[in-house]
Amino acid sequence: MRWLFGVVIAVHFPLTAAAHDLGAEFTVAGDRVRVVAYYDDDVAAADASVVVLDQSENELHRGNTDAKGAWTFPRPTPAIYLVKIDAGQGHLKTVLLTITADGKAMTPEPRRAQFTRSRFPQLLLGIAIITVGALGLRWLLRVKSARDGAKQANQ
Repeated sequence: MRWLFGVVIAVHFPLTAAAHDLGAEFTVAGDRVRVVAYYDDDVAAADASVVVLDQSENELHRGNTDAKGAWTFPRPTPAIYLVKIDAGQGHLKTVLLTITADGKAMTPEPRRAQFTRSRFPQLLLGIAIITVGALGLRWLLRVKSARDGAKQANQ
């Protein structure tokens, strides 16, 4: 019966899993925009489908990334564009890409080095939270058991 209580508690914790987040970086070189798609473990998103849309969601360019996760397309006029990347198996990324008047590519996305940094500290924090919760639950169950035993002894 105690295991059921633990399962109920675990189910109510809001957990999110990000198995292989997809990231992208954009650079402009001359009259071309280069997009590089990659996973959070810094592995290239090879053969990912990339679609560039204007603000009215009209398709401007379509292509696939190479083995290094890179693909280039002609630099559009300065404006805001929507870039959709589909690396398969549910790995989707939609990025707002701004091409500035001076020809630079800007996005609100983190840089690759930040996006692919080690998540070990977050993992340790998660394990610590689970451990503290489990120990707290164990302590509460022992206190409840001791109180129930004391009540039965007094009757």
